[in-house]
Amino acid sequence: MTEHGTLDAAFQTIYDRHYQGLFAFFVSKTGHREIAIELLQELFLKIWKQIAYLHSLAEANQRYWIYRVAQNMAADYYRKKGIRAEETMDSIPEKMISDHGQKGPAEIVEARESYRELSKAVNALPADLRTIFCMTSIGCMNSSEIGAALGLPSGTVRHKLMKARKLITTMMERSFGEGGESRCQTSGSANWSS
Repeated sequence: MTEHGTLDAAFQTIYDRHYQGLFAFFVSKTGHREIAIELLQELFLKIWKQIAYLHSLAEANQRYWIYRVAQNMAADYYRKKGIRAEETMDSIPEKMISDHGQKGPAEIVEARESYRELSKAVNALPADLRTIFCMTSIGCMNSSEIGAALGLPSGTVRHKLMKARKLITTMMERSFGEGGESRCQTSGSANWSS
């Protein structure tokens, strides 16, 4: 394979390995799917420009470089917009709630209400908990991967994820009532309290 072909393959590997987690990271930082996609495109352009350098690094060092650039891009986004990180999470992607498929109108309304309440609960999380929660829920990353990306021990990530889930559960119970009556506990929904 030519050097160009090797670099193309290296870029594709990095893209496949990190796209979903980076998307979740940017969603958690910006709160907007469209802005997250724009930042993600800009980041992958930067990665493409540095692919020869990144190809020479070990995977852990690649991840560190990529997420450090992503964190800097998120900080730049806040500076340009004159906003704080805590103010940005307006909504969460529909992927974070279960697929309700072919349900009747009552179930669809209930699912939308649950989604709005879940979105409010995620929005209310401190930025560090929201980032970890989104990287797990949207990015499908495990605690070791998140820890490596954010420079945290995996045990700390698991603790913060547990804390985020407990806070979400508490907020959802306040919205819908306690004791099994919660409409957010429909079949197929995530178990936030584990």
